[in-house]
Amino acid sequence: DGQPYSRTRWRQVNESSIAQPEKVEFSVQQPEPAEIYYDVCGKIDQHNRHRPDTLGIEKKLVTHRWDHRENLSIFAMIVVDSWLVWSQCTSGELSQKEFYYELA
Repeated sequence: DGQPYSRTRWRQVNESSIAQPEKVEFSVQQPEPAEIYYDVCGKIDQHNRHRPDTLGIEKKLVTHRWDHRENLSIFAMIVVDSWLVWSQCTSGELSQKEFYYELA
């Protein structure tokens, strides 16, 4: 089994109809595959945020054709991946946006 994870949630602990909810901490044992999956999910979300927020190619090159949109999305993933690899392999002082300008 994997490590347990804890979450804090608001719950109605007191059965009285006028009682305020209280913060309760839950601890749930998770299987090891779930632990590995959730450790990686944050990176996927981070990658997905880099694409529209910093690169923003889908907003700059607007298209109504599905094949162009798909190709733009794949290209944007490659560009973001190149920045992530570059930033991990070097001690460069370029920001993400500056890297994109240099790449262009």
